[in-house]
Amino acid sequence: MDRLLVPEQLRFTQVSVGTYHVCALTTEANLACWGWLYGGLADVPQGAGYVAVSAGGSHSCALKADHEIECWGGEESHPDALVPPGGAFVAIVSGEYHSCALDAAGQARCWGENERGQLDAPTDTFQQLAAGYSFTCGIRTDDTIACWGEQPAGSDGVQVFIPMRGPTHGKFVKLDAGSFHACATEASGRVVCWGDNLYGQSAVP
Repeated sequence: MDRLLVPEQLRFTQVSVGTYHVCALTTEANLACWGWLYGGLADVPQGAGYVAVSAGGSHSCALKADHEIECWGGEESHPDALVPPGGAFVAIVSGEYHSCALDAAGQARCWGENERGQLDAPTDTFQQLAAGYSFTCGIRTDDTIACWGEQPAGSDGVQVFIPMRGPTHGKFVKLDAGSFHACATEASGRVVCWGDNLYGQSAVP
């Protein structure tokens, strides 16, 4: 098991937390990752010129200064997670076995595993994205939320998956996602959460 500690000598401008590892962008625009770096996750691209990074589950991806995407890791059973689409992008998020990115027009384009509809992004235009285990949600340009993919549900040891549904009302300014739930902040500061609530993670105080 390859585990790396946080490199204390480096300074960072962005950090992204994956399932069992973390990746960050240094002040010199390099990439650094630590944690459980299995299945090629230790093969972090070298050199400067990166502007964002997203740590997923089996893989991680980074956005380069030329707006192209580079991915690494990926267990042999999920090679599609390492093949981003061509084009110019402005933001990137990663789930367990999929990733999504925003192009300059605000369109979401996704790649990787699609067993749960993770790649079925709507044709809306977005300003933000957040990815969970097998879903992605985004804040549209009209400040409303759309989600695609699925979340687990069920009890008594029987797990099924249901479509991930975001809030149908409200205007939102910030969005983030855990493995099976997501939360968003309205302009007023009110937080709304949805998805799995087994441990109370969607029950906002």
